[in-house]
Amino acid sequence: WMQQKPGTEGCEPTEQSESLPPISFDAEGNLRLFGIKATAETWAISLVYFVQGISGFSRLAQTFYLKDTLHIGPADLALLSSISIIPWVIKPFYGFISDTYPLFGYKRRSYLVLSGFLGSAAWGALSLWSGCVGSGQCPAGSTAIAATIGL
Repeated sequence: WMQQKPGTEGCEPTEQSESLPPISFDAEGNLRLFGIKATAETWAISLVYFVQGISGFSRLAQTFYLKDTLHIGPADLALLSSISIIPWVIKPFYGFISDTYPLFGYKRRSYLVLSGFLGSAAWGALSLWSGCVGSGQCPAGSTAIAATIGL
């Protein structure tokens, strides 16, 4: 009643695969994970889900660092979180602009190089700004640069 796409044979678990252990081999010697044939595609998909899941550990550590070490309150933490999401919010507009207005004859490459330089400048300004905040002796230039790029 249901047709499979070409090349997807063995991707659906079968009735007999439900009784198999999580890792097994079929009659042809192919590796099966939870009854699904292990192909390059399934490995890639599994890796993406693994990375998405494991990144939660670093977010958890970051939250405790911000809360316990830096003593940032819930309102400030929400503000920091919303600021960190801004690049993902403007990503569709950035894609539209880079596809519509090429720089130096390239649609994406020049924008990537420009973003790399701007990101490096932002990290450099942050290092100057954060180093002087602790000592209380910030030069006017680094504070102005940090304020200009939104730090």
